[in-house]
Amino acid sequence: CSGTGNASPPRREYSRRSATRLLIADALRSGEKCVGDLQTLVGDDISTVSRHLSVLREAGIVTSEKRGTSIYYSLAIRCLDSFLACTGDMLTKRSL
Repeated sequence: CSGTGNASPPRREYSRRSATRLLIADALRSGEKCVGDLQTLVGDDISTVSRHLSVLREAGIVTSEKRGTSIYYSLAIRCLDSFLACTGDMLTKRSL
């Protein structure tokens, strides 16, 4: 459709969001992390990282556990580990 009120984000923005979510999921392969840890890795503000985590949680990719004032996230689907390793290898080869 050409410009008839389509509110979807441009393809480049969608790709950036997807890449950020893959980066977050990849970071969780090594174990649980809190939002602050992931924010440092991603480089976005905490509210943006929290929105990414919310999308991942709603999709069933990550789980969360509140401890005191912090929320810790971990991968919900263990088979993602091999998928993310394969994806990371592919992206590394592409960038070379």
